[in-house]
Amino acid sequence: MEVYLIFMTQSFIPLEPERVYHIWTHANGSENLFRTEENYRYFLEKYTQHIYPIAKTYAYCLMPNHLHLMVEIRKEKALTKLGGFENPRDLTAKISQQFGNLFNAYTKAYNKMYDRKGSLFIPKFRRKRIDNDSYFTRLITYIHNNPIHHQFVKDLN
Repeated sequence: MEVYLIFMTQSFIPLEPERVYHIWTHANGSENLFRTEENYRYFLEKYTQHIYPIAKTYAYCLMPNHLHLMVEIRKEKALTKLGGFENPRDLTAKISQQFGNLFNAYTKAYNKMYDRKGSLFIPKFRRKRIDNDSYFTRLITYIHNNPIHHQFVKDLN
């Protein structure tokens, strides 16, 4: 399977405990998500606040107009200790909401900084479950090489 198949249209995939996912999103239209080093730093600060408590990060790449994350959702027991995750039926929705909270918090700060209004990210971040070791390994390579693929850089040095 080629890596480009990652982007094929898929039905909704819930984010479940102890599963690994490729998550990606991009800016609306031709906008950029990140204009300065401060933007990247602030996004990572918000990422730590919203995502670190619910997921382990294996790989990530933040590019001017889009981003890729490879995360493993933490165990259900660890999630329920956080509060707000007590009802197992609501667990997947709460996990997705944490990503939404990240993107919304960043958008609010970005909009304030650049005196803009409206959404910054496309609606509904994309996700794909990683279900085998081969795909896991290929995805790490794909994420790390994405800036070269999109010609943001010539090499990773």
